[in-house]
Amino acid sequence: MGMWKHRVDTPTKLDYFRREFSIPADVHLRLAGDDDSIMPTTDSMPFPVVAFIECGLRFPLDPFFLENLHIYRLNPMQLAINSYRVINGTIALAKQENTRITLADFQYYYTMCRLKSEKGHFYYLKPRSTEYKIVA
Repeated sequence: MGMWKHRVDTPTKLDYFRREFSIPADVHLRLAGDDDSIMPTTDSMPFPVVAFIECGLRFPLDPFFLENLHIYRLNPMQLAINSYRVINGTIALAKQENTRITLADFQYYYTMCRLKSEKGHFYYLKPRSTEYKIVA
C-alpha cells in the first residue's frame, strides 16, 4: 500500500481520514486486503489513499474526473498518481477562473498513455507539447 498505509491502518485512523477529507457517511471505507481486486464491483470502487492526501480527490467526484475515467475505460486504481494531480489541477483551475474545460479541450493538451508493469496496466497523462500544458 505504500507510505500512506499508516494513515488508514486502524478503524480509528480510518474514521479520522473520513473526517479530514470530508468523505460522506454513505461512502463506506475499508483498507483493502491482499486478496482484494483493484477492479470496481457493483458495490465497491477502490481508490488509492494518496489520491486524497496528495492529489485533492474529493467526494462527490467531479463530473470531469468521472468523464475521464469513463472515456478511457479506466478504474481509479489504473490511473497514475500524477494523472490525478493533472485532472484535479485542471478542475481547480476551471473553478478558479470560472470557466468550463471540456474533455476535448483537455485532450488537446494531454494524451492518455499505457504503462505496462508486472502488476498490470496503468495509465498516465502525457502532455502533447512541453510548451503548452494546462497544469504544470
